[in-house]
Amino acid sequence: RVFWSVPAQVKFDCAAEGAAFSRPEDPALGRRYGRKWPQGVDLRMFPFDTQYCELQYGAWADSGKRVNYTLMAPNNPYPASTGMEGPIIESVSFEVYAVGGEVLNKTFSCCPGAVFPQVFFYVAMKRFNVDYLRNIFVPVCLSVIVGFLAYFIPAEEGERLGLGVTCLLTVLAVMFITNDTLPATRDFTLLSIFYMGSLCYTLMPLFNSAMVIALNNLGDTVMSRGKAHNNALDTLWDLTSEVLEEEQAAVEAVA
Repeated sequence: RVFWSVPAQVKFDCAAEGAAFSRPEDPALGRRYGRKWPQGVDLRMFPFDTQYCELQYGAWADSGKRVNYTLMAPNNPYPASTGMEGPIIESVSFEVYAVGGEVLNKTFSCCPGAVFPQVFFYVAMKRFNVDYLRNIFVPVCLSVIVGFLAYFIPAEEGERLGLGVTCLLTVLAVMFITNDTLPATRDFTLLSIFYMGSLCYTLMPLFNSAMVIALNNLGDTVMSRGKAHNNALDTLWDLTSEVLEEEQAAVEAVA
């Protein structure tokens, strides 16, 4: 038996390659986690997402006749071996858990009749979202709530429109500042939907304030024109009354 432990840096990719069979084949793992491997990165729930990766190990040139693999568990066969469940890596961005592992025998067209054992480890990585909540969700939500305070400002005040513009610029500023730190994906993520909803809810009070101010100014214009029209009618009525009184006085004098 050989225990090989070589320090090295390894880069893994979670992209699916379209394998001919689904894993894990262990029914206990399938029932426990309810997922199949391999699969691509799913960012639709970003930043509240959990990624599921498969790590595959195997010999390049030796078949099962020369190389065989056995998953190690605590105290079996080595006291220092690591179990297959629980957190395995400390990361500032993800909480990584080993879901399970299994050894599968694969065959290749280049070597008919030869079986090559492959080790598959299934890893779940849950993203830490506290930083996104603190720096994105909370400021944007506060800006949207403050934008709705414009409904409580009188229409005569010019600050009503300025408040809506300020809240809209705040949401746009957060979007542009955090754009470089967000993953590029062709799908709509939860964060992108949140941004679009925040923009819509920020534009609603702004449009409402603009319409209220415009209607208020229009009402003032109509009222001023109505007052001028009423003043003209009053003046005309006064002149007509004076003429009628003079005619009445003339008729009485002749009589």
